[in-house]
Amino acid sequence: MNEYVGIVLLDVVYLLVGAALVVGLGFARALRSFLPYTGLALVVGWALVGSAEALLLTAGLSGSGAEAIAAAAVLTVAALALTRVVRPRAVRFVPTPRGALTWLAAGGLAVTLLELAALLRRALYDQPLAWDAWSFWLPKAESIVYFHGIDTSPGGFTSFTNSDYPPFAPAVESLTYRFAGRVDNGILPLQHWVICAAFVGALAVLLARRVPAWVLWPSLALLLLMPSFNHLLGSSLGDEPLSMAVALGAVTAALWLLEADDRLAVLCSAFLVAATLLKNEGLLYALLIALLLAATARGRRIVVPVALAAVSVAAIVPWKIWLRANDIPRNPAYDPHDLLRYHYLAERISRLGVAIREMPPYFFSWGAWLLALPLALVLAAVVVRRRPALAAFVLGAVAVPFAWYLVEYWITTFPIHWNIRTSADRTSASLAVLCAAVTPLLAAEALRSDRASGA
Repeated sequence: MNEYVGIVLLDVVYLLVGAALVVGLGFARALRSFLPYTGLALVVGWALVGSAEALLLTAGLSGSGAEAIAAAAVLTVAALALTRVVRPRAVRFVPTPRGALTWLAAGGLAVTLLELAALLRRALYDQPLAWDAWSFWLPKAESIVYFHGIDTSPGGFTSFTNSDYPPFAPAVESLTYRFAGRVDNGILPLQHWVICAAFVGALAVLLARRVPAWVLWPSLALLLLMPSFNHLLGSSLGDEPLSMAVALGAVTAALWLLEADDRLAVLCSAFLVAATLLKNEGLLYALLIALLLAATARGRRIVVPVALAAVSVAAIVPWKIWLRANDIPRNPAYDPHDLLRYHYLAERISRLGVAIREMPPYFFSWGAWLLALPLALVLAAVVVRRRPALAAFVLGAVAVPFAWYLVEYWITTFPIHWNIRTSADRTSASLAVLCAAVTPLLAAEALRSDRASGA
């Protein structure tokens, strides 16, 4: 029972930090108006504290619970200081018409809650089972506790596969151990469920400003029902939190693109930094989102995407310096410099053909992601005339990562068929969850376009 009390305390820390930012940015200043933002506050606090913990570990600290609480206190004070310079502005949520649409919204909400309840029941009795989780994600987290930080000696953090991955995921897992009072992987799925529930709540409150409830809740229910998302939840694989951080970063970026509310850009920066510190491809997603915003924003608004890119790069620089200082080798899977070796690429052109044939089923599989990708692409095409910037943003966010994954499989040294078979179901996660998260926004804009045209 004590471990569950510890998990509650950890989530209270996350909630307080996130609540301070929600209040500081003026989304809500009274308790009644804050309640809808509870999920957003918790997941923002998780992103901020997790990023701070990763940076503290990189700096050579132990990442103890006391250090995490001290970092949370600093973040809370800094966030509340924003109340002096940011005026509160309430966000109006889209009303739901009465009648059949109300029942549709209620049905979607009911399915969402029932699925969360089913996932909670599973989390109480589940344990991480994925091979990658046991081979390096969990050992890294355990080593942080046992070695009091990131250690390069035998058995330490860098003893395991993918030692160059940034430390966000092992850092937050180690915090769960420390607040629970023991290293027990059986308690991790419950904490992952809490973050997932907060993720859904965050999407709900962010999208409700433009998406009617009868579109929003059925869409969120479908996201939770995606088989591969279900399978990923509680797995302790880095792709699990990465998919949620990338999706929230994309949603806040898309909303900023439509509304030019710079408070959304602040939230976006928190999620992009978290993504950057989660896995190597997190930086690629962060820079892509910033680049797409820069390409679609107008005039002086270019400052925001430049700032998003800068803060993401700044977040990863200490880790890159640490890797070089400790002579940690680069991930052997591929070398980006191979893209400049034309003979190397030509010799392996058959691998590109294999990737083009075998990858799409993983991304467009009904049995994995339902209709997440094709539906997002279709809706982006529908709104291209009315919301060209939003359509371009979504299409770019789908096309560029997909193309990059093709290139990765082309240049990697691993056997191509084995590599796709063992990784494509995970690498597709961030892109699929991103698509599922922006789909309700695209649908709402498509419906708004129809009404505007008299349809």
